[in-house]
Amino acid sequence: MGLIPEIDKTETIQNVRDFFNEDKYYPTIKRRSGEYGLKSPQMDVTGVHGSRFGNSSENMMMMFTEYSQANRAVEEAIEGCCLVSQIIIRKRYIERLEIYRIRPLINRYGHETYDNADKKACLELADCIERKAWELNVDKQIIPNLLVFKNGS
Repeated sequence: MGLIPEIDKTETIQNVRDFFNEDKYYPTIKRRSGEYGLKSPQMDVTGVHGSRFGNSSENMMMMFTEYSQANRAVEEAIEGCCLVSQIIIRKRYIERLEIYRIRPLINRYGHETYDNADKKACLELADCIERKAWELNVDKQIIPNLLVFKNGS
């Protein structure tokens, strides 16, 4: 048993794929980090006017900020990956291009098979995104820890 726990590669790769494919993660981050539906805060000096449930504009602004930080964490994590991994993550998981369109883009950087390059990209992103999410103080429910460690290590 070493100081660094061993990563369960299969589970980690699946977590990264789920992160981009399941609506509750990246698609929601992308939607909520945009400027959709934001309004200027409504100020009332009397403090009487308004909802008893709080300032909805303020809540929307807080949500926008939180999801913008999450989107920034994803973008910065992608930048931390090697060039081939960046291409795969952006083209396959964000832009949703077909594999046959991505292969020519990565083949010029080496002779690695697409499947191996895709797995490597997922593992690199899982390594990078955990640090960026922590650094930018992103809620674990928005960007969960994608790394899975093997039992006993």
